[in-house]
Formats: sequence, C-alpha cells, structure tokens
Amino acid sequence: MEKILKDILIQLEEAGIDCGLIKIEMDEDGGIDLSGEVCSLKEKETVLQIIEDGFGIENIKDELVILEGIVDDGVSGEQKEDISDSEKVEDTEDVYTSIENGVPYTPPSEPIYREDEEDGPRKKK
Repeated sequence: MEKILKDILIQLEEAGIDCGLIKIEMDEDGGIDLSGEVCSLKEKETVLQIIEDGFGIENIKDELVILEGIVDDGVSGEQKEDISDSEKVEDTEDVYTSIENGVPYTPPSEPIYREDEEDGPRKKK
C-alpha cells in the first residue's frame, strides 16, 4: 500500500501537480481517498486520470476542492519562483514588438510614427 501511494505522488509531481495541498490515502479495499485542494479543474482531472489510468484504481473517493479565484497559467509554483524581476516582461506600445516577442500590447496614448527607409517618415494624414 505504502509503495503505491509513493508511486502515485511521484507520478503526480512529474505531471506538474503540487501535492502539498492534496491528501491521498488508501482504504482497506484498495480504493483511494482524495481530499485537499487543487488549483483548477484541469489539475483535478489530471489527478484522477493518473490514478485511474496509470494505476488501474477505479474505486476513488474524490473530495478534492478546486480553489476559486486562482488562474491556472500552466506554470508551477517552483517555475514562478525561478523567474527573476529582470526576466519579467513589460507591456509594449509597439504592436510589432508585441507580436514578434509575444509580450502584452498596450495601445499608446497617441500615434507612434516610424520612419520607412524608402518613403521617409510617415506623416499623419
């Protein structure tokens, strides 16, 4: 029993699930009792799928609660801590930079003019 529980935790962690808020117990019949909190429905479904498909356990008592108000952005807590202030991306007022670099776009407060090599500076019409 103990080995199965450890293997389940390892599989969940490898899938990027934060197991710190999840309690997993095995009952006498070989079923799994889940309780605690997960950040999203997707995370909850992943936990259930790993236990059902990966370990063949169908008797699961699911009492996991989805934390409300938390957006799952696909980045684990450890990954978020690794992002330093210098790596955080600021918004840009340049739509081309936004598209090319994948950074958030904030419209400028007034028009921005670029100089074209062929035509010279763009003029406001």
